Amino acid sequence: MEAFQILLPYYLIPAGLIIAACVSVSLLLQRPRIFPAEYVAWLFPGITYWLLFEPLHLEQAFAGKTLANLIEPIVIGVLCGILFGLRVLVGATNPRLNKVAALWFLGLSNVVALAVFVLMPNLPE
Repeated sequence: MEAFQILLPYYLIPAGLIIAACVSVSLLLQRPRIFPAEYVAWLFPGITYWLLFEPLHLEQAFAGKTLANLIEPIVIGVLCGILFGLRVLVGATNPRLNKVAALWFLGLSNVVALAVFVLMPNLPE
């Protein structure tokens, strides 16, 4: 649980800023429609990363994955924020693809969390 308390703010700050900006712009322009589930769905990649790190103990399978590697949650947050921005852009330019873009965002953002966990090089401790 300590890892969750440490990793979550490192993910929430970059992701939260980008997501809040995208939601604000889309609400101001009144398009595209942001679905109610999307207001919290952007938290899932951070939770996915934490589940890989702490309860499943996969950090032991990848040598060097420790809490010293605090750059990974920031990378996940930025990448998921960019994905959400692209999702909003696709939904705004083509409203009939809005729901498809939302579903793709949910899937791809969790794939990003997994990919960063597996592919990110280890930092020296």
